[in-house]
Amino acid sequence: DKYDIQIYVEELPFHTMKLAGLWNNYHKLIANVKFSLFNKPIKKFKFTNEIKFGNTIKENEINMYYIGNYNHQTQIIPTIKFKNTKNEMSYINSDGFYEDIIVSNKNYSVNGIFPLRDIGFIDFGLNHQKIKYESQNHNSIENFSYFNINLRVDQLDDLLYPSDGFRYDLYIEQPNNSYSYYLYKINFDHFISINNKNKIKAFGDFMFSDLSDLQKDDLLAKSISYINYDRTLTYSEYDLYANEFVSYGIEYNYFYKNSTTIRLIYNHIDSIVSKYIDVTNSNAEDNNISSYAIGLRVKSILGPFNFIWTHSKKELYDLNEIENNDSYFFSLGINL
Repeated sequence: DKYDIQIYVEELPFHTMKLAGLWNNYHKLIANVKFSLFNKPIKKFKFTNEIKFGNTIKENEINMYYIGNYNHQTQIIPTIKFKNTKNEMSYINSDGFYEDIIVSNKNYSVNGIFPLRDIGFIDFGLNHQKIKYESQNHNSIENFSYFNINLRVDQLDDLLYPSDGFRYDLYIEQPNNSYSYYLYKINFDHFISINNKNKIKAFGDFMFSDLSDLQKDDLLAKSISYINYDRTLTYSEYDLYANEFVSYGIEYNYFYKNSTTIRLIYNHIDSIVSKYIDVTNSNAEDNNISSYAIGLRVKSILGPFNFIWTHSKKELYDLNEIENNDSYFFSLGINL
C-alpha cells in the first residue's frame, strides 16, 4: 500500500510569539518572551504580554489596545497597560553602606496613543504606581500617581538591523500627588550614510530631573534607568543610578557582506549626578567617562547575533583611573 502524506505549514499572522535571549557577564542569562493576539479574545482589540526573566530581574508587561479598523488616518488608540517588575540590586543606603535590595514595581495606566501617520506617535498616560522595597534596613511601600507624555519620531528603515534614517524620543513625567518632582528624558539615533557599505550613527541619552531634592530613600526606583549596554559601554544596563545624566556617542558601521556588520563605537558620559553613589549621602557628580568598543552584528535565523568588547579608563561612579576595565556583551535573538 502507498500513502500520500501532505504537510502544510502556515505562518501565523502578526508575529503571534517572539522569543529572545541574551547573556552578559553582569546579568548572565536573560530570556524574553512576547505574545501578541489580534481580535482574540475580543474583536478589534490587540493584546500583548511580554515576559523577561534572568539572574536578577523579572518583568511582565501586559498591554491592551483598541485598534478598531486601524489605518494611518486613525486619530487615537485607547490603551490599558500593566507592568510588573522585580529587580535585585545594590545601592548605598542612608547610613552610607552598600546594601542589597529587592525593588518590586507595579504600574497601571490608561493611555491615549495618537498616531502621527508614518512619522511616529504621541502617547499620553495617566498612571498609578506601587513600589515595594525589601532589604535588611529598608522596607517600605510607595503609592502615587503621575501623568506622562512620550513623543516618538521614528524614520528608521529597519527595526532589527537599522542602517538609515533616525529616531527621536522625548519623555516627560509629572506627579499628581504625594511627591513633587519632574523627570525629562531624551534619546536619539541618527544614521548618516557615506555609501552602501559605510554608515555612521550618532546617538545620545539625556535625563534631567530634580529627584535629588527628595529624601534619600524616596522614589529610588525612579532613579534607576534602563539604557542598552552598547550605548554607555560601562555596565549600565539595569543598574544605572542617576538623577541627571548626559551621554552621547558615535558608531561606525561597516556592512561586510549582507549578513555581517562590523561596529566601532565611542561613547562619552559628560556628566552623571546621583545621590545613591556617594557614601556621604550628598549628590555626587562623575564627569568625563569615555569608553570605546568593537563589535559584530550578524543576521541569523534566530535574530540578530551581537558581540561587543568594551574598554574604559574609568568605572562608572569611580573617579579614579584604573589600569584595565574591559568587559564584553553577547546577545542572540530579537530585541523585543
